[in-house]
Amino acid sequence: MPVVSLAECESDAEASQSSLLPKDSSPVPANTRRWPSNPALAAIAAALAAVALALLCVQRFRASTFSGASGLAQLAAAPASAAGAFRDAKSFYMYRAQSDESYAFENVNAANLAGLMWYLEHEVVFPQCPRHYNITRILRYNVTVKTPHHFQHNFSRFFAFDKGMCTTPTCAEEYAKNGFTVGCQYQQSSDYQGAVWYSLPGKCPVTPLVGKNAACGAAMPGGRCDRVTGERNCTWSADFAGQLDIAELEGVSNWTHFCLHHGNEYVLPFWSGRGHKEHMQTRLRKVQKLFESKYPKLPSQLEEPLCDWRPRL
Repeated sequence: MPVVSLAECESDAEASQSSLLPKDSSPVPANTRRWPSNPALAAIAAALAAVALALLCVQRFRASTFSGASGLAQLAAAPASAAGAFRDAKSFYMYRAQSDESYAFENVNAANLAGLMWYLEHEVVFPQCPRHYNITRILRYNVTVKTPHHFQHNFSRFFAFDKGMCTTPTCAEEYAKNGFTVGCQYQQSSDYQGAVWYSLPGKCPVTPLVGKNAACGAAMPGGRCDRVTGERNCTWSADFAGQLDIAELEGVSNWTHFCLHHGNEYVLPFWSGRGHKEHMQTRLRKVQKLFESKYPKLPSQLEEPLCDWRPRL
């Protein structure tokens, strides 16, 4: 299901409203009862239709943003107002699939472990080398999030970032309104239950990499800071918490040799049972166990806050 913006939904509502309301201009047989011509009744009918369309609009928007049974179930269970639920900063793990290149962990998209595994399985690993974007490793960060006091949710709307820049036209408007808040989105039709992606706005989030400078940093400082306060420009922090080589997870000792002589990762035992929940859970546990063995002084898991963003009525 494609994501539906509020603007698109409102436009659709305006376009369809005339089809829901009666048209006095259409010819009606003389013995047929017409819609009442009383202006007051007509106004009431129009108001009721507008309310119905608004409710339908929000329902469509929620369903497109929090798609999947898990996301919808968690959203339904969340309170209408999350006031007080996120006033304290919340720390949890985010994961990112990356190549051997290193760059700043901001103005990027990340995921929880389920979201990352969905991404690897569906968009990175192919029947032949190389992997998409030459991805070689899984990075883990301990991210602390605290939204501004005026904001009613743990997270804001998810935005897609590409090459250090937000690619959604409404990014600047949203950040100006709500601050540089971390966005979240349940993955549509994800095989991995509870898969979530996040957006992490840093300095100059709407400026291409080549155009980022001190001027745009002063105008749009982003939300990353050293110690989260919940101010508009201090909504999240991140500390590196380890990395894994994907080939090590797969049991491949020499990736170069594997690509030259085999190259099909789908035949490896690690990826067996693609699309089967039991095998997915096995893969998740293996990633967690490997992180735990490589970084025994760090928690193997941290409780994730609910991805609760939704529009107001």
